[in-house]
Amino acid sequence: HAPSILLHANWNVSGEGILEGAMTDDDATRVCAALPNSRLERVDTGHGFHDADPQLFVDLVHELRTNRPR
Repeated sequence: HAPSILLHANWNVSGEGILEGAMTDDDATRVCAALPNSRLERVDTGHGFHDADPQLFVDLVHELRTNRPR
């Protein structure tokens, strides 16, 4: 029941039908629906989001810690 943020980065399906990423948009929506007190945050980066946009990463962690939206 603790607050959570699912950071969902870019993904695609290869020509061979292999998911290149952790989950699809539908998967991410289902995960958040199953977790009480969670929200989905879409980020326009690859897997290394915390390296690609460190300030946004810090802001989101701070928001989660303080339970105050940006």
